[in-house]
Amino acid sequence: MNRLDLSDPLGVNDPITTVASKEDTSFKIHLRVQQRNARQRTTTLSGLPNDYDLKELIKKIRKRLCCNGAVVIDKNATDEHFNKVLRFTGDQRQDLANYLVESGIAEKKDITVHGY
Repeated sequence: MNRLDLSDPLGVNDPITTVASKEDTSFKIHLRVQQRNARQRTTTLSGLPNDYDLKELIKKIRKRLCCNGAVVIDKNATDEHFNKVLRFTGDQRQDLANYLVESGIAEKKDITVHGY
């Protein structure tokens, strides 16, 4: 019978510490909101490099913000290292910006919040 080690569920592949330890973290993150219907909105996060484990990162964000989310490939992206977009339900712009700063993924000056 196999026993699972639950003390460190992310192990070595932690999406935050793996890339945050690198020196070159100069990228701009854009947070946008789009209105789908009368009351429904989606928030998109673009500009994260593909070096991050985006599936693990989106799991953490979904759990923290209590919303649904998905990784979407942007077909119009000019750079193949930044072609993935994270999409969340609801207007999560400020909460996402705060989470990215608190977790050390980006600095406040690197995050641009678009919309009203």
